[in-house]
Amino acid sequence: MAASVADCAWAGRAMDIASVDRDSAGREGSRMGAFWKWGVGTIAVGRTAIAGLIRMDDNDLHLYFYPDPIIPARIGSTLPGARPMSSGLIPLSRVVMDTSVLRLGPGNVCRITRMPLQDGAELVYWRSAFREAMDIPLQDDSDYVHFSFNSRMDGRAACHFDGWEGGREFAVREGTGTISYGPGRRGHYCQEGCLDNVTVMVRPDVLRHWSHDLEGDLASGLASAACFLHGHGGAELRGTAHQLAQGLAGEGAASRHGLWMQAQSLLLVGLFLESCGRPLAGLPVAMQRRMARVHEHLLADLSRAPSLEALAREADVSVPTLARAFRRHYGRSIYDCFQHERMQQARAQLLRGRLSVAHVATDLGYSNPSHFSAAFRKQFGVNPSALRRGS
Repeated sequence: MAASVADCAWAGRAMDIASVDRDSAGREGSRMGAFWKWGVGTIAVGRTAIAGLIRMDDNDLHLYFYPDPIIPARIGSTLPGARPMSSGLIPLSRVVMDTSVLRLGPGNVCRITRMPLQDGAELVYWRSAFREAMDIPLQDDSDYVHFSFNSRMDGRAACHFDGWEGGREFAVREGTGTISYGPGRRGHYCQEGCLDNVTVMVRPDVLRHWSHDLEGDLASGLASAACFLHGHGGAELRGTAHQLAQGLAGEGAASRHGLWMQAQSLLLVGLFLESCGRPLAGLPVAMQRRMARVHEHLLADLSRAPSLEALAREADVSVPTLARAFRRHYGRSIYDCFQHERMQQARAQLLRGRLSVAHVATDLGYSNPSHFSAAFRKQFGVNPSALRRGS
């Protein structure tokens, strides 16, 4: 569900209009070729008119578009020196549709990929790299439950909710997820460094259709429209989020069918629901970072696996400690992780149809094509030659 041409044409002006000083009720004004009517609910740029997008409170003018999510936030206290974006709140739906409203500046990148799953459910992948700490004022203008998992992080981030018990702040951590529901909730989000996040957004009525036995904090949070359950994690949840991120980013699993993506999204939500009420039993943060470095080193060259000794040196631990920590963090052994990614890469190359099975096998470090075929068949249940013919 991409932004329309009209949206794109005036996205760069949305912040100017939203932050304009109020004159008086019913007064019309003009700026940068645009005009607005206070409280009328219409806005236009050039000859393009859009209705139902304006709402005012005592001090601010807010723009609204398609209802979507992502968690609100604040962080001036958590990330000193964070650069504020604007005094006005930015609707989350607008950020999801067009990240240019963030006006990030040189050296800062934010990419959002969206995939509709069904009516009332959508998959969103947030991938960002902020060179400087950014403080973004947001308002959740959606009516969606957000099942959100941080699959990769190199830096720091936090979110702050205004008006909730005097304001509450939560640190954003790698390898953990949240269940959030708060239509109308305001706050700030701040980030410095890199963050990849996978979120399945579901309308409450659709979620109740998927699962008829919602209970505990989640059920009460949905009833009160004020839910933020954090600390969800585990190897299976992490692995599912990673596969969804690969699919949306076009890496490895780029040719995955839409039904596969939908099934993985349902699995992610199911794992969140299963983990409700269970304490997070992950590795210490310092060890998580070591395992992330090991994981990156392990998959840097899929034609040749590094030795366990080299990986242990990367993490500054013994080989037995590395093996235990890696399995605990990623839910599979080091070899299984390498082999899984290796075969995913092979599958992607074969589906493109440009290389022979022997060529793909050689590229991935196999000197004997029959050994490659056996490994491929073990993972996917089909011979690589049959997959290539079917592409």
